[in-house]
Amino acid sequence: MFLASGIWFEFGEAAACLGIVSLIGLLGAGIYWLRRSFNEHYEVIPRGKEKQP
Repeated sequence: MFLASGIWFEFGEAAACLGIVSLIGLLGAGIYWLRRSFNEHYEVIPRGKEKQP
């Protein structure tokens, strides 16, 4: 019983770590996608890529 609970605890810890990492990844991807779609919609010119006169 103790061994099973120990394995379960280890699995839970690994799952929590994986969940946090995937959550951060999804958050980053979402922010990146939002910024990109916002820039495309409003045609914001990125800094350093202004058209030369």
